[in-house]
Amino acid sequence: MNKGLSIVLVFLNLFIFTSANAQRQIIHFNLYDQVSLEPLQGAILQNADATIGAETDINGRGQIEQANLPATLTLQVHLMGYESYSFNIKIDTSLHLQQIGLQKLNNELGTVQINTLRTNTRIEDAATKVEVIGMEEIGEETTLQPSNLTSLLGDLSYIHVQHQSGASGNNMVRMLGLNTNYTQILRDGLPSLDGLSSNLGILSAQPLDLQQVDVIKGSASTLYGGGAIAGIINLISPTPSDSPTTSLLLNVTSLSEKNVHLFTSWKKNKIGYTLFVASNNAVEKDLNSDGLSDVPENHQLIIHPRFFIDINKKNALRVGIQIQQDNRKGGDMLAIQGYNDLFSNNAYQLFLTTSKSALDYQLTSKWRKNQLFTFKGILTNTQQLQDEAARGKIQFQQSGLFAEFSNLSVLKKGNLIEGYSKRAYNAYQGLYEQYTTHSFFIQHTKNWTSWLTTEAGYRIDMVNGNGMIGITSNKIHQLPRLSIYLHPSEKWSFRIGGGNGYRNPSIYTPELLENPLNAYSSIFLYNAKQQFGTLTEERSQGIQSDFNYHYRKGIFGLQFNQAFYYTQISNPITVNYQYQRVDGVYPQQHIIINNNPNSIYSQGSDTYLRLNLDELEWYLGYNYTEVAYMNATKYKPITLFPHHKFASTVLWELEGEWKIGLEAAWQGLQYINNENYQKAPDYWFFAAMISKMWKNSTLTLNVENLMNYRQSRVQAMYIGSLNTGSTNPNLLPVWGPLEGRVINLSYRINFR
Repeated sequence: MNKGLSIVLVFLNLFIFTSANAQRQIIHFNLYDQVSLEPLQGAILQNADATIGAETDINGRGQIEQANLPATLTLQVHLMGYESYSFNIKIDTSLHLQQIGLQKLNNELGTVQINTLRTNTRIEDAATKVEVIGMEEIGEETTLQPSNLTSLLGDLSYIHVQHQSGASGNNMVRMLGLNTNYTQILRDGLPSLDGLSSNLGILSAQPLDLQQVDVIKGSASTLYGGGAIAGIINLISPTPSDSPTTSLLLNVTSLSEKNVHLFTSWKKNKIGYTLFVASNNAVEKDLNSDGLSDVPENHQLIIHPRFFIDINKKNALRVGIQIQQDNRKGGDMLAIQGYNDLFSNNAYQLFLTTSKSALDYQLTSKWRKNQLFTFKGILTNTQQLQDEAARGKIQFQQSGLFAEFSNLSVLKKGNLIEGYSKRAYNAYQGLYEQYTTHSFFIQHTKNWTSWLTTEAGYRIDMVNGNGMIGITSNKIHQLPRLSIYLHPSEKWSFRIGGGNGYRNPSIYTPELLENPLNAYSSIFLYNAKQQFGTLTEERSQGIQSDFNYHYRKGIFGLQFNQAFYYTQISNPITVNYQYQRVDGVYPQQHIIINNNPNSIYSQGSDTYLRLNLDELEWYLGYNYTEVAYMNATKYKPITLFPHHKFASTVLWELEGEWKIGLEAAWQGLQYINNENYQKAPDYWFFAAMISKMWKNSTLTLNVENLMNYRQSRVQAMYIGSLNTGSTNPNLLPVWGPLEGRVINLSYRINFR
């Protein structure tokens, strides 16, 4: 109670102090790109100790309004992608206007070609709502959970990271309550995580190899294709700076996981490179002693070099290579550890071996004034062996190609993007499937006034393809999209937007990848009319809106955002499994895949509040999302997704040497079964961390799940026997944490 009262008194004193000063100085700024003269949004102007500062709006304008400024003020300007700029200004009581032009760094334009704010704060002033997880947050996550992005993305209240099983260790990202196949996960703006790679999405990316994560909630079809129904997660890799940098990260956990990560970058004159290498190793764990692994054995190697060439002042080339090997083993503990030789051939086991390689490239050319041409693409190849021992095994192999030409025109009051892309996907071993999509797109952003911006886009996709569950011939999809942004003042803003999307019928669903086919599998297909036959594409319509308010005065800052969203998907594809014995010996697996005649809707709201007081930061978030089938004979919610999610985080930085963080999260109303409405218990999740920072290194102690809450403490994780793996065990749905309390100790050192 006393601490809370003290904080309230601090706030009151701040307001009284600021209101008591009658004479104030006002400095106005106008920031622009030196080459294109385009106004620069999101630039940060501040003094050395960050006690005086401002941020530019969508028109490149900002102001500092404060009493008792020093006679001479030294300010620095920072904007990601531009060179930092420092200048002095003499202060008096008159009105000041500073025109400042910034020079772009000699690296590539951001891979997501939208008007995003490349800073450590979230975007609030663009026609398209984009959440940005910047370098500061990623740097913190690097030492907390270095081997994947489950914690980083899970902190966003509208994203739920769902465990799929303790045997595979797979995780599924669900935005707006929808399955992961409705979300596009991009790497540097390129679709490298399709099909077999979709389950590796958040497992294949490591925080040390990221500069930024951009998240677009809801339909974003114009620039990224129809599959961006629930949204987009774009993982942006670091670029080299003029100063050579090397970071080494060492991490160990209480689950005997060991991580060794290395990132290095170098640039001289016109040539540079970055290199990331990661080795992640974990041993299998049975935390509740039921004989079934809760954490699988895992060995992962990732190599990711990128090369940068500034051909001349107008042209730049970037080439990257991605290599990943992932081996996982889970199931019956005695069998996978080799102690159960008598029953090991019939015991339940799961072996997943995945190899992935990719070559990506991007060529940019400032071929005319205010014109930027971009040619980018990626070639991928993925192989996976799914071996369930007694249940059989299957080998998958697929390749992918994506290429895009686009041109960005910077207009007097906005910009225009035009382009063409080709996307080809071919699963030629295991489950046959191939698609080729030719796309033409255009997007126009128009600044009508200082407070009104619109963004209109239109995309046409022509799709040809066929596979085990669908045939598409010259199918045309038209994808319009519109966003409206109102900014009546520097503190208030409102936006609303929506668009259409679609998804081709694919047998590579999360359910199938988690429950692979075996030698005794049979597939049955039913269309939306429940007639036997091939399936059709899923179609979507979505709308999103949000209201934003931000305020800053001295050491106090406040940011509030309230968002609403609605998405409807017609002809959703569902997968169901049935098992029976043939001749009393062999298991017959019936896989029923159909276009459900009932559409799926996702509707909800998201509330976000962020407070800053000097070096103390407090975040509060609440999300409500309902996902269910429409027009069903009875209410049928989508399972394994919490309707309510609350999160709170407090971070305190002490004199630049210590960081202390506390996190609390609550999840409620999660259905396990939508036939009898069985619900999972509501539960709390707590975490804490402390970091000691030196000039070139950081030591972090982190504890996840402080109360050691596990699903296995509430119920059994399977039914049946582990020694009859051909038909048993029946793994129960996963709705909560599997690992329990996890303690990790990490050490990061930077060499310059």
